[in-house]
Parts: sequence; structure tokens; C-alpha cells
Amino acid sequence: MNKKKLVTSLVTTSMLGGLLVGGMSASAAQVDSDKTKVEFGFIKDYNPPKPAPAGDITLRWTPKAFQFGNAHTVVTSSAPKTYDEINTTGGVGRYVVVDDQRPTAAGNEWKLEAALSDLEDSASLQLAGAEIDIDLGAQVYDYTGSNEPVDADITTPIATAIALPSATSITLAQPTDGGGTVEVSTGPGTIQGAYATKMTNIKLTNVAQLATYDGKQFSGDITWTLSDNI
Repeated sequence: MNKKKLVTSLVTTSMLGGLLVGGMSASAAQVDSDKTKVEFGFIKDYNPPKPAPAGDITLRWTPKAFQFGNAHTVVTSSAPKTYDEINTTGGVGRYVVVDDQRPTAAGNEWKLEAALSDLEDSASLQLAGAEIDIDLGAQVYDYTGSNEPVDADITTPIATAIALPSATSITLAQPTDGGGTVEVSTGPGTIQGAYATKMTNIKLTNVAQLATYDGKQFSGDITWTLSDNI
């Protein structure tokens, strides 16, 4: 019994010795490698503001980007899906601010419109049928100061005889899908001041779950247009 134990111990020691010698005499050869991209950054909520116009009217603030996420998984067995704008969940607002410094006079008006471009990847593959829904509520708000508009500072509603949203909500469709320019808000009786149209519940809707979309990144633009009449 003692002899059996001794032999086992010697065999084990011999094997370990062989492993140690092998490890010291041969260098490991790399057989494969790959990379995972790491992304992080900070983005401003708004485009750089335009200076207050002396005796004129301008778009003072417009959102820099609406982001709906870039790491979704295509589920080909699913019906079209809806995706929230990731920076405005929970009722957080984004604003378009019209700054009207024209002399107060009868007949001063303005109109804000929006148009969505096609949403495409780098090879011009369209995210066909997708739309952007935006809630506008029932009020346009007074904007004062010089900082980016945020909910805490935008609290005073404007009389609807001066400025108001064109609807409580709007849908922006892509031109290829028959979309066009949509009226957002108007100033039918503007006096000097700055007017903030609030946008909440911003969603990318009717996103088809097609295998051809897997791994693709889509982008486009919303063009905001200000006119000095209605």
C-alpha cells in the first residue's frame, strides 16, 4: 500500500516537471485577435445660439440632435417598433425658440415649420416608413435670459392670441414616404420677446424589423424653417 502511494506521487511530480520545462522552453504564439469599439462622448443639447436680432426675428435655439439609440437588435419576427428619444424620457422637454425683436406693431406674425429628411445609412439604404412623433401641448412659453432652454426656466405660458402650437402633436414623415413640411407653431400677434415651443414624448415610430437593417446605422435631419408671416 505504501509502495503504490509512492509511485503515484512520483508520477505526478514527473508530469509537473515536464509541464514546467515545456512552459519555460517555448513562447506562446498568438493565433487570433479582434477589437471591440468603445464609444463615449458629451453632446450639447442645442445648436450654438444665434445672437438676439436687432429689430428682426430669428431662430434663437434649436435642438442639436434627437438620439434614439444605436445598439438596438433587429427582431424579424416582430411588428414595427417605437423607440424613445433617449435624452427626453420622463417628460423632459426640448425647445425651439423664436426671438422676435421687431418693433411691436399690428400685423407682426411668424410661423415655425419642420421637415424631416429621409433616414438612411451610409449606403443610402432607407429606414423606410419610420416617422417621428412629437407632442407640443397647448402652449408656447416665454423665454428669457441667454442660457440653453431647460424645463426649470421655461414655465410662463404665452397668451394664445400672441403665440400658440399649431397642434397638440405632430408627425414628421420622410419625403420618400410622402412626408413634407409640417407647421409647428405660429405667432399671430407677436410683440417683442422670445417664444419657446416645447417638445416632449419625442419618438421614432413605425420602425420595421427587417433583416437588411441588422448592423446598420441610420441618420437624417429635421429642418426648422421660420417665416415672418402666417
